Amino acid sequence: MEHDIKRRMQFLGLRYMLNALALFSQRRAGTAALKYFFKPRIGQLRPKDLEFLAGAKWFETTSDSGLKVQYYVWEGTGPTVLLAHGWESNSARWRNLINRFRKRRFRIVCVDAPAHGGSGGQQFSAVGYAKFIEAVIRQIQPDYAVGHSAGAMALTFYVMEKPQVSFKKMVLMGAPSTLRAVLDLYTDFLKLSPRAKRSIDACILHRFGKPVEYFAIEDMAPHMDIPCLIIHDEGDQTAHVEGAERAHRNWPNSQFLRTQGLGHSLQGEEAYQAVLRFLEQP
Repeated sequence: MEHDIKRRMQFLGLRYMLNALALFSQRRAGTAALKYFFKPRIGQLRPKDLEFLAGAKWFETTSDSGLKVQYYVWEGTGPTVLLAHGWESNSARWRNLINRFRKRRFRIVCVDAPAHGGSGGQQFSAVGYAKFIEAVIRQIQPDYAVGHSAGAMALTFYVMEKPQVSFKKMVLMGAPSTLRAVLDLYTDFLKLSPRAKRSIDACILHRFGKPVEYFAIEDMAPHMDIPCLIIHDEGDQTAHVEGAERAHRNWPNSQFLRTQGLGHSLQGEEAYQAVLRFLEQP
């Protein structure tokens, strides 16, 4: 109860601070808003995560920005699959799917996102995550890629920017269809003013060199030539299923699985078997 009250007070303080700051300096308001937005609160390795990941070989590389990129490899004689987890998670979230891949002798590679798991950094963005993925791909050249939530967004952004380096197949699980939809959840929750919202848009354009609207899987989809399986739960409250359906309609050579009862995490046998069937089919 006391923790909940403190959290509500923090959100109220953040709301008033950002709305007030936007009246005097949109640049400072946007920077402050994104600093909070990009800061994960959880996602570090817990004892049970370390216990599971102890079964893999641990490797490190460095991103173009100089940050440590932690990744894990389970060797196998089959094709190589890259797994990219989502927001406030880490590579151990794939344990159930990894166990199924290992029975089929896949070579499995998992990467920890910026500011998550064993990787470096203080802030997370899907754009920065794409750079981490690129650093790992330079080491291992995967055949397939599977991403969950923000990890799925990062994989898509990577392919969009590096079309010459592609996968044979991709799987997107619980992926937000647009950055705009994610930002709307954030700004609506905080009840930010229109001016404060505009400050965030301006800051994203300045930081990444592209407007918010550019970062949209459903709009990138027509330019993708990689066969893709899109899995989404109809009850997902984090990323609504309608966006995933639009991405599927726009993505050539894509398949769509709409699940029930698995929520945003999509941790369930129906999802696991769909991934395996899709990657193993000719």
